[in-house]
Order: sequence, then C-alpha cells, then structure tokens
Amino acid sequence: MEKDNHDPPKIFIGGLPSRGITTRKLRSHFARYGNVVEAVAMEHPDGLGRGFGFVEYEDEAAVLRALDSRESVNHDTFFRCRVDVKRAEKKETISAQISATSNSNAGSKIFVGGLRDNITKDHLINYFGRFGTITDAVVMSDRQTGKARGFGFVTFDSKEATDEVLKDRFHYLNGIRVETKNAEPRDRRRYQNGHSYESTDMANGKSGTAIKSDPVNCED
Repeated sequence: MEKDNHDPPKIFIGGLPSRGITTRKLRSHFARYGNVVEAVAMEHPDGLGRGFGFVEYEDEAAVLRALDSRESVNHDTFFRCRVDVKRAEKKETISAQISATSNSNAGSKIFVGGLRDNITKDHLINYFGRFGTITDAVVMSDRQTGKARGFGFVTFDSKEATDEVLKDRFHYLNGIRVETKNAEPRDRRRYQNGHSYESTDMANGKSGTAIKSDPVNCED
C-alpha cells in the first residue's frame, strides 16, 4: 500500500499571548470551523505560553475554513492580538517549525530595574516603544500587598529592537535612571513565583508603535 503523503488536516497558530491562552480556549475558538480532533497551546515549563499552538481537524474542509483570509479579523479579535494562522507542516517537520518560532523570539525580552513606585506599564510602553514594536509590557508587584517591586519586563517583536535598547545599559524614565539588560528565563521564573504583575499584550503594528489589548481578561 502506498504511503499517504498528504499533509494532515492541521493548522499552526503563532503570535499567541504568553498568558491567558489555554488549550481549551484554543479549541473553543477553532471548533467553529469544524470538528477538532486535537488542540494544544504550547507552554514553557514555568507555565508561560510559548506563543504558538496547533489544532488538528477531522477533515480538510475545516482547515480551509479556518485559513480563509476573511477569518483573520475573527482570529485577531478572539486572541486580542494579531496572530498567524497557517497550515501546519507534516509531522516530521513540525519540530523544525517549533524551533524556528522559538528562536525568532529569543532575546526579545528585556529586564528593567530601578523603577519608582509610580511607574506603570504605560510608562514602559511610551518610552521603550521608540526602539521597536512592543508585544508585552509588565510591571511587577507583590501578590499579597500589591506593592511595586521596582522592576519590570518589556518584550519586543524582534531581537533587533532589544539590541537597540541595550546599546545603553542605563536609560532615563520620567527623569529617573533605570537599568536594562537581557531577561534570563530563570530570572523570569523566579520573579513569576510569588509575585503578580499587570500586563498588556499588543498586536504587532508598525515599528515603534504598540496597539493595546488585554489577553489577561480572557477567561480560561
């Protein structure tokens, strides 16, 4: 019997927010296009989303409905950011697709330290937006007291924007000197544990701009 070389009825969803998107939420949205066999929203070990996922359907017709260009607005509206929905590669090439997606975001997040109590995510967005397109901004606060922890994170859509920021270690935010450096994954996990934060995920816009959305408000 000849081996079936057809692509599986599966789609790839990239550009997902790092918070608020679960496998159940992914399935609930794409089930409108057909019967979902399997859905998965990829996560890091610390629970943060990896920014992409997969949905497999029973038939090709459902894939075509999900990929219809007229559905792009519905996808973006549901996830509150601009997402990339396309046909998934064959099983043997999915690992390469995952690797490429992960590598494209590598080094795109910076740590910002020395923040005053009155600094909000909007201050981070307004200042660092000049260096490139911001996809996420976070100001850390204590989970119990709500008191500011004095640091935050800014994520760009490219490593090039991060490199521009880090040409200078220190920046002046509202007249106060703050320190910037690459955000290490282990540091993000440590800060994540025991602290809460306010966050805004934004759709990709032109370089230097940020379009606000609020995926944190999406219910799991």
